[in-house]
Amino acid sequence: VNVCVCVCVCGVSGESVWERPADYHPEVTTTQTAASGTKGPPGSNLFVLRKLRRGEYDEFGDKELRDSFAVYGNVLRAEMTKDPETGWSRGFGFVSFSCSEEADVAIKHLNGTWVFGKQLKVEKTRSDLEKLS
Repeated sequence: VNVCVCVCVCGVSGESVWERPADYHPEVTTTQTAASGTKGPPGSNLFVLRKLRRGEYDEFGDKELRDSFAVYGNVLRAEMTKDPETGWSRGFGFVSFSCSEEADVAIKHLNGTWVFGKQLKVEKTRSDLEKLS
């Protein structure tokens, strides 16, 4: 299957603009793993943002998120948020570790780095920050 991505240059800002090919239809999955949705203890739950441009898409999913974070500890949950109708990633997700120390190491090593061609912003979830303060 060949997938073509058109890159155009905006006449106003000069920025490149990515357009989704008309025939791009990723598989929409509704199955979840047994550990899906399992949050860790306070301080071990992370919000992950992949910096995408408006209208940009990619195939980065739960597996790639889990693989990227698993080197820093025991991952209980790794979920990218997807549009339920199209299956396209919305560019953000959540990772939960079994302890806060593992989450801290992941933040230290991954926040601001480039993973699969996109820069990551990694921080503790708001609910965890509220519980810890």
